Amino acid sequence: MEKNTSKIVTTESILSEFIFELLRWANPDRKKQDEKLNACAVDFIKLLTKDNNLKIKCVKPKREKKIDEKKRIDICADVDYTNTDKKYLIIIENKTLTGEHSKQLKNYEEWGKKEDRKLICIYLKTGTESKYSTENIKNKYPNWTYINRRALINFLKKYNIEKKFYADFLENLEAQEKAEKAFKTKNIKDWDYFCRVGFFHYLDSSEKFEKCFWEHQYGKRPKLRWLDLEKGYLQIEKKKQWDLYFKICVPNKTEREMVKDELHKKLEAKAKEFKLEDKEIIQVSSKDKFMAFAIVEGKYWLGDENKILNVDDVIDKLKKYEKFFKSLL
Repeated sequence: MEKNTSKIVTTESILSEFIFELLRWANPDRKKQDEKLNACAVDFIKLLTKDNNLKIKCVKPKREKKIDEKKRIDICADVDYTNTDKKYLIIIENKTLTGEHSKQLKNYEEWGKKEDRKLICIYLKTGTESKYSTENIKNKYPNWTYINRRALINFLKKYNIEKKFYADFLENLEAQEKAEKAFKTKNIKDWDYFCRVGFFHYLDSSEKFEKCFWEHQYGKRPKLRWLDLEKGYLQIEKKKQWDLYFKICVPNKTEREMVKDELHKKLEAKAKEFKLEDKEIIQVSSKDKFMAFAIVEGKYWLGDENKILNVDDVIDKLKKYEKFFKSLL
């Protein structure tokens, strides 16, 4: 399990604690204690509900709302108003470095619909994930509003709040954003978790890699792949070193050896055509359905690990290998 050696806090409990406290500050009786923080909290609820004309009577947030023996909602809040009979139930699912799983959002939404309130569902993601994962959440759960870290930072920075819980949380979010950009300024060998996430996010955002998908969680190898999963695709993976894998889907076990041999023959011929170095493409064997048949070591496409990454050069090299890979299929 990789340890987070930075001072950045990424636990979901910290995120939930902050949101819970901020929602409490939306209550009218808090205005006397800190008018600016109260206004911020009220605006936060307006942001969530997209309802700007209502005067809050009371907000009752709850943490870890238990809806059955196994399911707990991170944050839910009842919101009542003085100038209308409208009542809201806000459900917030907080995510830092993990993603949605086990039909969480579907289950929480179904529970919320049974309550006698207008339901507002919020997916709050402060970690960085692939565009594919983001769009998948939005398409799969259209009744959920997706709020990412940048949107949250932009909202919180509008208010000059000095309360420690607020200032510390905002500082932590901005530190995480800065840490993810550090892959551009650190030697490759010194990259930590946040640098690797930033690197993958940069490649993903470049829009030069079709059907791009990546994931990286603590304790798991960082992986980024692109092209067609059911035909053939390229995959970047960090084990002891950074490698670029050439993979192809071969469902029939009896055909895998034959397919591998054919691809290896093509590799040798095409490598000369593309003017690749003798040891640049390493032939490998795999018996998996998604069969790896070649590897390019990081020194060829990523560069010297003792130096700072040349991002544009890496993208050009990856596109060159993509063209080479397509010529084999």
